[in-house]
Amino acid sequence: MSATTGEELEMVGQMDPVIEEARKRLIELSADQKTRRMAEAREKQLHDMSSFYAKGLDDGEIQGEIQGEIKGRILTARIMLFLNKPIDEIALCTRLTEAEIEKLTPLDPNQL
Repeated sequence: MSATTGEELEMVGQMDPVIEEARKRLIELSADQKTRRMAEAREKQLHDMSSFYAKGLDDGEIQGEIQGEIKGRILTARIMLFLNKPIDEIALCTRLTEAEIEKLTPLDPNQL
């Protein structure tokens, strides 16, 4: 059962003394400006934390995708080095610089 208006809450409170006590306490707290400001500040803090966490997840996913893509390029370059492909061709295929490729060691694809 869900009550959304004050009237509905009052009717539910008449059926259940615990709900009636909670309703009265809610009215008291709502009337206190300081308590209401504290509740609003807490609600804003929870919302901000939730947004920050969600953004962090998005950023983490993007960072993971970028790292995976770079690892894939490096793996491809190492295999191409093993196959004795020219560095300029490896650079073209992997979008790594020739300097980056020169630092890599060849990798036998059969050892993966």
